[in-house]
Amino acid sequence: LSTSNSNSIILSIDEAKVAILLAEYKKAIATLIPIIEHFKKQDLPPSSGLYDVYVMLGMIALTIEDYKKSIEYYEESLRIAKKLEYKANYEVCIGLARAYLYNGDIEKSKIITDCLYLDLKEVDRDNRGTYFAEMYYNIACRYLVQENMEQAEIYFLYAIEQFKTRSIYGYGNRGEVGIARCQYQLGNMLWGQRMEDAKNYYCKALEIFKACLGNEHIETIRCKEMIGRCKKS
Repeated sequence: LSTSNSNSIILSIDEAKVAILLAEYKKAIATLIPIIEHFKKQDLPPSSGLYDVYVMLGMIALTIEDYKKSIEYYEESLRIAKKLEYKANYEVCIGLARAYLYNGDIEKSKIITDCLYLDLKEVDRDNRGTYFAEMYYNIACRYLVQENMEQAEIYFLYAIEQFKTRSIYGYGNRGEVGIARCQYQLGNMLWGQRMEDAKNYYCKALEIFKACLGNEHIETIRCKEMIGRCKKS
């Protein structure tokens, strides 16, 4: 890449990051896709920038619930990581395991999570960030899909404790949002059985979603809807 092209790509990636923070996902996608097209057109070798682009697109697709696309992007980012000899692809593996789970491939999700667990065990405790907590969230969701409610509740609660106790300095609001997602899922799980507990979980989650993601985010909206249903029941 020439210096001008390289700088342009860096600026585009930064612009996409801002758009993601503002939940402007269409804008972020429109900013990132031309970078991929540029690499293909110029037949350029993979780079750290291209890796970041695919990771960001995988995360966006997961957020907007396009799980097949998310899998496609995350898998491509891992292929690039292999060529670049990147080892610590924890965030990608967490997202990929979640995408496979939500796309109906429980076994593939479990395989990725099992490998991730072995890798994370080798990482220094202070450098694990929220990865362990997010992995436990994935495990809880898998149990939820398999209708093993007892294990799902255990792992959601364990994930919450992990989000609270692990060092998350430098991770923005990932810890808080992670806790809220666990609380939201616990509310869903307890719906119809322990309605007061479900409502309490939804209310706690809503406060965090509003503060961290804003009133218009899909997770905030869904949480509001569930609280409304609780009040009507």
